[in-house]
Amino acid sequence: MKRMGVWIDHRHARLFEVSGKKALEASETARLESGAEEVPRSTTGHVTNMPAHGVGGSGESARRHAEHRREHALADYFKRVSDPLSDADLIVILGPGSARQELATALERDRRFDGRPRFVYSADTHMTDAQIAARIAELAGDHGVTSA
Repeated sequence: MKRMGVWIDHRHARLFEVSGKKALEASETARLESGAEEVPRSTTGHVTNMPAHGVGGSGESARRHAEHRREHALADYFKRVSDPLSDADLIVILGPGSARQELATALERDRRFDGRPRFVYSADTHMTDAQIAARIAELAGDHGVTSA
């Protein structure tokens, strides 16, 4: 049985493979960068003084284009992260923000992952390599997964 784990945020992902029978260990197999640019937000959180349609520019169009580029970059990123996970029998997803759930949603939509258990957990942003590996191994073990 192949067990994999991923620690992910919108900037990068770290993939781990879980091994062992009684004492599970996770070793890092890959690091992937998202390449998604941050989209600047207004300090007030709303659009200010939008001109009438067709009159001048407010920068809103540039922001929409940047958001569109970011969405495409993230979709590509989640695809690149999911490819190495495609032959895993069990997947543990960790992360500090919404990227972990976005990856889980991408896996739900991907037929390659039909019927394969996936577990999604919140994780601290500042975990060390050893802490991430240990947490993934622990979570894989918590789900009663043992080597065949």
